[in-house]
Amino acid sequence: MKLLYTNAQSLSNSAKLTELNLLLLENNPDILAITETWLNENSPIKIWNDYVIFRKDRSNRIGGGVLLAVLKDLCPVPEQIISPPGCDSVAVSCQDSTGSYITIVSFYCPPDTDLDCNFLSSLEAKYPKLLICGDFNAKHPIWGFSDQSNPKGKALADFCELSELLIINTLFPKEPTFYLNQQNYHYDVLDLLIASPSLARSVTSFNSLDSLGSSDHTCLMATFQETVLRENQNLNKISYNFSNANWAQFSQTLDTYILQASLNSLTVFQGSNPLTWADQIDQYIASLTTRGV
Repeated sequence: MKLLYTNAQSLSNSAKLTELNLLLLENNPDILAITETWLNENSPIKIWNDYVIFRKDRSNRIGGGVLLAVLKDLCPVPEQIISPPGCDSVAVSCQDSTGSYITIVSFYCPPDTDLDCNFLSSLEAKYPKLLICGDFNAKHPIWGFSDQSNPKGKALADFCELSELLIINTLFPKEPTFYLNQQNYHYDVLDLLIASPSLARSVTSFNSLDSLGSSDHTCLMATFQETVLRENQNLNKISYNFSNANWAQFSQTLDTYILQASLNSLTVFQGSNPLTWADQIDQYIASLTTRGV
């Protein structure tokens, strides 16, 4: 499973959408997660037809908004989750190769909003295989480059200490996900991928890509060993070992069926009643057996 995440800081720009489509074409992710879409219900968005789009737009103020785009053949199922006040979230589930479901959440917590860790706890309790991608605006030395943590960072660090969820960013060498006004002199990690242990430990690669257009956040690409089930796959599909087949018996049985089908296809008439050759043979045998010796 391959996932691409970014804080786009607006998808209403046609040039940025073009760049996004080129990014999808180049990296071919199974799942795309975006925060800060800045879209509303009247905002169209066009990406490759291979993806199904799930959106949660802001209705009460400008900015924010989250999006998930999932390849159609993964048969994504939308999940009903309630975002904390002031935050945005959207979730879908996809079946993996074992029959379990992986739930992916795109989450945005604005700088002026407290991080509600009860929301994270409720997701962890409900979804055994969970991946949360988002801009938490949480600063902490554990995952970032700041010497000090902000309140959201301290709350998230305390939560993760008690939770089984793991921050994928911390499992790999630190890479900034945010550059202030795209200037390299001030950077930090605000965008995090948080996952259940089995998912987090299945990540084979995790790296940062260039930002999308004028956004001051980088793109994150993560590849998981987990395999998601595709539409043309069937967990209950029966396979046969033809090398162990009894071909002699198969040939004999097939000859019998072919002969029977040939006999049934030959029809004659006895008066006005149609009779197949098989019927005539049955009648003849019956007449022989009733005559006696």
